[in-house]
Amino acid sequence: MNKLLAVILMVVLSTSVFALDSSSGKIDRMISYSKFGNGDVFVSLSNNGAICTYGYFINKDSAGYQSSLSLLVAAYHSNIDVKIMAYDSVKWSGNTANTVCEIYSVEYVRP
Repeated sequence: MNKLLAVILMVVLSTSVFALDSSSGKIDRMISYSKFGNGDVFVSLSNNGAICTYGYFINKDSAGYQSSLSLLVAAYHSNIDVKIMAYDSVKWSGNTANTVCEIYSVEYVRP
């Protein structure tokens, strides 16, 4: 019994839990920074999330940077809705109000 409790406790304590904020809408604004954050891209939707109220960012060092950026640029030019999920605990250093969150995923949404 004690071994089972110890194993369960180790699993629970070693698991990282990230809360995600999400929103859907058209991209209102995109900004690409040449040096800030080594090439960060900021995105704001027509409806930003409850926690990420100002928008979202993706860092050039992110593994999915190129694919996420491609989806964002295509959605912007096509004027279609996207759904962005973002880590609500990872804030962008370029926003002092801490209302810009790091992008977890970008998804196309059909009406």
